Amino acid sequence: MRASPLSCAHHQLTAGRAGGNIDQVVSDFDGVTFHISTPESKSKILVSLRIKCYQELVQYGAQSVLEREYGQYIVAPESGYDFSVQVDLDNLPEDQGASTACMASTGY
Repeated sequence: MRASPLSCAHHQLTAGRAGGNIDQVVSDFDGVTFHISTPESKSKILVSLRIKCYQELVQYGAQSVLEREYGQYIVAPESGYDFSVQVDLDNLPEDQGASTACMASTGY
């Protein structure tokens, strides 16, 4: 099982190996590019993605699916990317089930 980009970033932050901010660009096997960063603080992970066919996916309802799945975590897309979410590790849902669902939905 391969580790997701977000789980790698979370591990770096919680293991204390990230002396400063994270700024990683990762490409998946199918050409999706992820940018994982902590531009505001170490506890706020920004995950942006770029997909070559994003606009086509939007035509088939992808935007509503993303809004349904990521709702409150959606932020304005980072420049050069199609979609961004930000997770504040200091403000995860207190409900363990909701917190687990949040991390699972971001690939953790």
